[in-house]
Amino acid sequence: SSGGFTWFLGFPEDRYMTQHIIAQMGHLDVMKIKSVRQDAKTWDMIQDAIRYADRMIDDDYERLKACVKRGQCKFESNNLGYIQIQYLYARSYFKDIAIPNSSKTAFDYYLGQAKKFWLSYPIYTEGMLALALDRFGDKITPQAMIKSFSERALNSEEFGMYWKQDRGYWWYQAPIETQALM
Repeated sequence: SSGGFTWFLGFPEDRYMTQHIIAQMGHLDVMKIKSVRQDAKTWDMIQDAIRYADRMIDDDYERLKACVKRGQCKFESNNLGYIQIQYLYARSYFKDIAIPNSSKTAFDYYLGQAKKFWLSYPIYTEGMLALALDRFGDKITPQAMIKSFSERALNSEEFGMYWKQDRGYWWYQAPIETQALM
């Protein structure tokens, strides 16, 4: 009912899973595999999920404001986490759905953080940010990012072009997904 998806039936909604589904539905739409705007049930589901994600990004910003007020953090510092990166990427597929006024300040803040701190992240999330920033109209930062990707790329006859990265448990450390996104 909140618009968020769960991992399993009966569990509470999960932000990562909700944003992952939004992004994958957007990807299917862009690739013309499924026109998500044509099926009313699918479109309603996506809009509800996006409203949920917009509320969550605003909650992040409200927590940050409280942290700043307590003197424990600063707005100028890097406050962009992986969940906010995933939000920007997922949200960039659905620019036709207006960002609510209640979430606009938070959205603008984290988009600004992405422009400023993109080099602080693994290559997979940098790729997500490059796509999101480009879709949201920034043509300068993504060009710098693409140049950086090219400079860090490794080339081999056997493997083609790839990027050296830490492998791990987290979704942003998956080598196959990284290669596919890049």
